[in-house]
Amino acid sequence: MSRPCDVCQGHKVLPAPDQKSWVTCPICDGAGQASAKELYEYDVPFNLAANAANVPFSVQVTSYDFECYFWNYQSAGAFSVSISDTNRYNFMNAPVRVETTFGTAQNPFLMIKKHVFVKNSVIQGSLNELSGAANAGHLTFIGANLLR
Repeated sequence: MSRPCDVCQGHKVLPAPDQKSWVTCPICDGAGQASAKELYEYDVPFNLAANAANVPFSVQVTSYDFECYFWNYQSAGAFSVSISDTNRYNFMNAPVRVETTFGTAQNPFLMIKKHVFVKNSVIQGSLNELSGAANAGHLTFIGANLLR
């Protein structure tokens, strides 16, 4: 007999970020059973000078294909972001304010459609500081390594 999913504990669903509804477990795809996926996060720390523009960032996807479910951020001030991958997939046509695209740790942005960053590809983009002061923080891409 297979073991229950490590994330939903076999319930097949998880509370949505609004805590008022439910979403299908992204790890087991609603099967309730353990899968060939392993929770993983890619963290991108940054430090921006006041009013810095087009500051590049990148993180390489290592070991396995990475299926991304959530984005979140933490920062000291306002900034905008643009994101793409090395397979030429652009997530936005121009930089957008981070609070419109990324969620917080308490309420992460749930991607409507899971995106797979293939092994050895790069999650990349640029940041623009908007608060007029030095800014530091993290972008986090949350999902699962595909172990198949």
